[in-house]
Amino acid sequence: MNKTKHRSEVVSNVEMDHATNLQFIETETQNESRISVEIEKTICIYINPPLLQKDRSFLIKVFDHIERNISDSKYGVGELSAALFVSESQLRRRVKTLTGMSPLKLIRHIRLHTAAEILLKGHNVKHAMHETGFDNPSYFGELFKELFSSTPGTYAKKHSSRNDELSS
Repeated sequence: MNKTKHRSEVVSNVEMDHATNLQFIETETQNESRISVEIEKTICIYINPPLLQKDRSFLIKVFDHIERNISDSKYGVGELSAALFVSESQLRRRVKTLTGMSPLKLIRHIRLHTAAEILLKGHNVKHAMHETGFDNPSYFGELFKELFSSTPGTYAKKHSSRNDELSS
């Protein structure tokens, strides 16, 4: 039995109120990779219900392409628009309308949340940085601090000590 689901079948009830939208949706793609919890959180936070099926499908494709290319430092708006077969201006307009962010900011946001997840798994900052497509440590640190209000190293230490307390 093939348990792989299409992402469009998994995104459910975006018409719920904003607080309920923060529930995380666990999904599998055809290649059996998982969308990270942070990416699902991002989808839920920035979607304004109600969302049409075609818009849901479009966002799922956007997040899927970003996630597949997250470690490619050269992957940006141009590559994303080409992969989706839309112009950059159309991509900007649709992503901004649906998420409230520009495509560039959305890519960065997903990369940074994925880096935070990697740090929470106990990996070092350099590993998290490279796994999420950042080549410049100071730029990575600056963006990370802007989003999470702490440096990557401090974030990892602070959250790993919380995890240690919870598991004790």
